Amino acid sequence: MMGGGADESRLGVNFKGESTGGARLPLGHRPRNGAAGEQNEGSEGSSSGSGFLGKTTITGTEGRKFAEGKIKEMGGKVGSMKEAPAPLPPKPDASAPDLTVFTNAFGLALPAESYTAYVIGFIDRLLQILDPHVYKCHVEVRGVKREQEYDFLEPRPDTIESVDSSVSRRCLRIWEYLLKNEDRLQRAGLVYYDGAHVIYSLMDFFAGTQQDSFTFTVAGKEAEDLSADQFDMIFFTVNKVEDSYQRESIMRHLAYYSSGSNSDVTFAELVLIQYCLNNTSEFLARRGKVYLLDGKKHGFTPFDCPVIDGHIELKIGMSKGIRLVQGPQGFGHVHSAVVIDTHKMVSQVEGPLLSLISEQSRMRQQLSGAEFELFSHLHDFRVESQHGSKKRRYFVSELANMNSLTHEFDLESQARRVTVEQYFRERYNIQLEFPGLPLLKLKRKKKSPTEIEKKNKETEEEANENIKEQRKILSKHDEATFHMPIELLWLVGNSGVALYQLCKAQAAEITSQCIVPPSVRRANIAGMHKTVCLSDENNNLIAGTGIAVDNIGMEVPARILQAPQIQYGCGDLSNGGAMWRTPPGAKYLIPAVISKWAIYYVPFQPGSGHHEKIRTALQLTERDIRSFTEKLILTCQSKGMNLPMPLEVHKVAQSDKVGIFRTVERSRKLGAQFAIFVIDEKLDLHEHLKMAECDFEVVTQELQAKTVNAVLKEGRSTTLENIVHKMNCKNGGLNNTIVCNPAHGQSYKSWTSPSRLYIGIVMSKEAVQGKSRPTCVGYCSNHSKEPMAFLGDFAFMPARYDNIILVAPDIVKTVIGKYMKEHGKAFPKEIVVYRIGHSDSSIRDVLHYELQLVDLTLSCLAAEHGHNKPLLQYIAASKQHSIRFFPQGMDPADKPPLQNLKAGSAIDEGVVNPHLRQFFLNSHTTLQGTSRTPSYTVLRDDLAYSMDELKNQTNCLAHLHQIVNLPTSLPSPLYIAGEYAKRGAMLLDQYMTRIGSIDAGRSIESLMEECLKLTRALELEHVPLFRDKRINA
Repeated sequence: MMGGGADESRLGVNFKGESTGGARLPLGHRPRNGAAGEQNEGSEGSSSGSGFLGKTTITGTEGRKFAEGKIKEMGGKVGSMKEAPAPLPPKPDASAPDLTVFTNAFGLALPAESYTAYVIGFIDRLLQILDPHVYKCHVEVRGVKREQEYDFLEPRPDTIESVDSSVSRRCLRIWEYLLKNEDRLQRAGLVYYDGAHVIYSLMDFFAGTQQDSFTFTVAGKEAEDLSADQFDMIFFTVNKVEDSYQRESIMRHLAYYSSGSNSDVTFAELVLIQYCLNNTSEFLARRGKVYLLDGKKHGFTPFDCPVIDGHIELKIGMSKGIRLVQGPQGFGHVHSAVVIDTHKMVSQVEGPLLSLISEQSRMRQQLSGAEFELFSHLHDFRVESQHGSKKRRYFVSELANMNSLTHEFDLESQARRVTVEQYFRERYNIQLEFPGLPLLKLKRKKKSPTEIEKKNKETEEEANENIKEQRKILSKHDEATFHMPIELLWLVGNSGVALYQLCKAQAAEITSQCIVPPSVRRANIAGMHKTVCLSDENNNLIAGTGIAVDNIGMEVPARILQAPQIQYGCGDLSNGGAMWRTPPGAKYLIPAVISKWAIYYVPFQPGSGHHEKIRTALQLTERDIRSFTEKLILTCQSKGMNLPMPLEVHKVAQSDKVGIFRTVERSRKLGAQFAIFVIDEKLDLHEHLKMAECDFEVVTQELQAKTVNAVLKEGRSTTLENIVHKMNCKNGGLNNTIVCNPAHGQSYKSWTSPSRLYIGIVMSKEAVQGKSRPTCVGYCSNHSKEPMAFLGDFAFMPARYDNIILVAPDIVKTVIGKYMKEHGKAFPKEIVVYRIGHSDSSIRDVLHYELQLVDLTLSCLAAEHGHNKPLLQYIAASKQHSIRFFPQGMDPADKPPLQNLKAGSAIDEGVVNPHLRQFFLNSHTTLQGTSRTPSYTVLRDDLAYSMDELKNQTNCLAHLHQIVNLPTSLPSPLYIAGEYAKRGAMLLDQYMTRIGSIDAGRSIESLMEECLKLTRALELEHVPLFRDKRINA
């Protein structure tokens, strides 16, 4: 080993993987709240039930009430914040746009009017045609089976859910049948049903009657066919709603924020897709989107709708949403548009399961390795048995390790045990052809106990008793599993497949198939627009309301912003933009100091417990690792880093969690502050490595073995340079900074001023399947003495709340405290906050709660420390929109980077909200697929910037990622904060697996307190070594 000083026996293996008889070591070094140090090898912790008990989420109303309480507590008045800044008119001397781009926003208009009509006029005309009301009704759908009644729309926790692919789809099939067979509905004219609880009609069903409801009945074979669950009778009841639904509210959602209710949105958007909902044999509605059951029938290609592994397919579909835009005339005009984007859904391919097994395997009655892998990943797939008098549907639990000849069960009716083969031969007169094939273990779907709400309980004890009872009930359903021969089962078509049901290879293939270049996406959008008949005059469901949809997307102007220069050490400069090169011989602006480090190699070892298919793994030798180390040291030295020889170069024999924790602890005992792990790409050890990093306070960097091999065998110097870029950032260095000029705006000098504090706040969307976990919010700022060095951390807040109102003020307070500590108690003069975490409907909450709390926080801090209150600029960024941009004249033969918008493309006309100061900025180069250009909405601007300054500031900040010589899709404060959010979510998952469940109580205050405890337990601030380092670079 290089450097000496390490005892090989402590790890139990030397570089060659030879056992040295070492003793076991505990997994943890620095336990936080009883985390790592209390576990020994093999004690993984219980993953079942790990999560929050008691209250786990909060509603929007609860969040607003909590914020109101905080505002009053701080001496503020709720609702006293002014509205967001208004749009700015274009400069009179503005130059011509650099390019014209097409969008997927299609204008909404009346047939007799031009698209340039104001929305106000549009509504007036619409109300004349639809005068005076839209009538809303409430729907109930029930079924009777064996004298027991089931509520289709509200399945209860103590009953087995229907095994149909979707409750909504089942209700829509019933609705389609009623439309064709019920005179009352045919006479009603235009009627719109959402597939759940709501019907809208343009006439009053109950006019001239004393009725409050009426019921349609379906019985016999029709009921069986429509329910797909052998119901004897179905009752479809329409109930009168006392509050009439005013048609004036149809377009209310076109205001720049929503009142919090979606009732006014529903009708207008429902009109656009009712044609699809009424044709269930052609379309599938799922989670607000519409998919084609057979895309090829409507002109889409096998590339658009591929089949994967014979049993999974991608169905093409679309999302749609109505929004307010400026329209073609730009500033000062108000129009509405429907935004259409393509989506793909992973679903099962209908067919016999036996078709997935080759003839050779059938003859041998033994699955091949690939077939075993495929059937092992059928968990929760929906299957149907077609033997007997009725079809029955189930869910796959797992592939059993027994076959029809060896598995016996008790036949209670005859008090004897029989094999599965005997049972089907004697009961159904079915002679199994392949009894030697493994059986599938099946189950009925059940609700998770974590989904059971504690409703109408006076005490927490009662609620917990209810949970226990429900668990008992559900455990009985869980025990009701049974085994079935593969040859008797069929996959149920059109059933959705979730990500957790796929193996890694399938998930990667699906991701690849969904990444399509702009030319293909635009063609698919046009195809879906035509298929759903949005502009078809014969579609009376739309035309009958007086609405018309343009058949061509809007065109908008775009401009290319000037990139900043990138400055390295000794004043070396490079021009930024889509991609730049580091100047020859350039040093880092601040080289990191790494005094002690180590490098470890973790190879793939067949039979080590990993479930991926065994393949010929890339094996690096000791000479390879040493050669790579030499190149790494030389590259570091060329950048100004003084990297010594490593304390050791070591091969890790145990390629699992235990081996990772032991090795990180080993490096800590050696005194290393930094460790590189070269890990085979087949090993999924990243989360364990990063948890060990925190436990043992050693900065780690993971490299894939194939990356090291590419550096050695292919001479990829750029790859090696990027590795060193990351090393420098992780260890407290700064690679470069930006240099702006007057062309960027009059205020350009203040953008890199030490007195300006940038803060990025991002809410993680990471979720853990079937577990209730808090949401992680990452944040990042330039609070250190170097103005353009961004460091971050994370905090936790209640789950499933789409806003950062609850934590943003505390984050701002924390960051200001760090800034003052680094700047001799000085206060920042200007604060620029970029944040992500809102949906379009919650901008009002951001304005009137989050922003007010942040403003009050700044006032209190300034008064407390005797400083002037800093000027505040607050910008909400979002990628949660569906607007896409397609450059005019793009060539389908070009690669995606040439088809997409160029780096620095900015759009502030046409599709922006006419009531807000908003722009779209594509700051990066899109290497694959179609770019999702972020939108930026200015919610507060004490700096009084022009639109050019806002756009240029944001674009310049996207050049500070440091790791690669490319701009990022978001300004660096946001992009880096997003990485911290992912890291926090990952650490939380590991942490919760260790400690099990946490009882968060029943109040929002107790839930927030538990989230605060988690933040204190896991945040990086409490690790001294990490405070001045961007360890997740």
